[in-house]
Amino acid sequence: MRVPAISVVMSVYNGQRYLASAIESVLAQTFGDFEFLILDAGSTDNSAPIINEYAQKDARVRFITRENKGLITSLNELIALSRAPLIARMDADDLCLPERLSRQFDFLAENTEYGVIGTWTHGIDPNGAPFDSGAAKEHACTHEDFLIAIENGWPLLCHPTVMMRRDVLASVGGYHRAFRYCEDYDLWLRLASVTRLASIPERLLQYRFNDDQVSRRHAVEQRIGAAVSYLAYQERQAGRPDPTEGLDSLPAIAD
Repeated sequence: MRVPAISVVMSVYNGQRYLASAIESVLAQTFGDFEFLILDAGSTDNSAPIINEYAQKDARVRFITRENKGLITSLNELIALSRAPLIARMDADDLCLPERLSRQFDFLAENTEYGVIGTWTHGIDPNGAPFDSGAAKEHACTHEDFLIAIENGWPLLCHPTVMMRRDVLASVGGYHRAFRYCEDYDLWLRLASVTRLASIPERLLQYRFNDDQVSRRHAVEQRIGAAVSYLAYQERQAGRPDPTEGLDSLPAIAD
């Protein structure tokens, strides 16, 4: 089987409301040399039939279905199943603009020192209308600015926009299971020690804001995890062992 240039990976759980539009935005990319791995994690709505319908119509769609094991397990499984040297993330409620994959592929081809590239985004509400999140900072456009953003607590990368080199991602062990609800933030901090990261200053994804987002439902656990992840980053930067390495979950706050 021929190896595609890009593997697009999406994990879905009860995402039927926006799923078809999200899938179609990927299939409509001007860059067509990709496989699209979609894992349905035990959805109880109509997500699985929707994915299966697209898999029957487009050979680039690879449909995986199983029980729900959590997002981090799903993402690591999708990475393991992917075949391309570049892995692009996508969520089931967002929309790619047609040039997204092309612009990111070209950037990584021209900037071999970068292992991860995201993009800027347009915010949209549940109905697709423009949404202003009130964010004061855009995502960093150079690795140097990315490191400054880490130290100032500014936005690093928008998770569903990123394209990553598979070998660089493998070198840090993928997503860390201990950092539930902030697995992306922890990954960026670990990758910052081995590669360069930034975002293309073009709005190549419509990012949907809604009341069901993790940042709303699990805000406290997310913030605690992010704080621990940053402390682990500081330990690594100082040349000391990562105190979270090998953990499947973080200890209780009192510990």
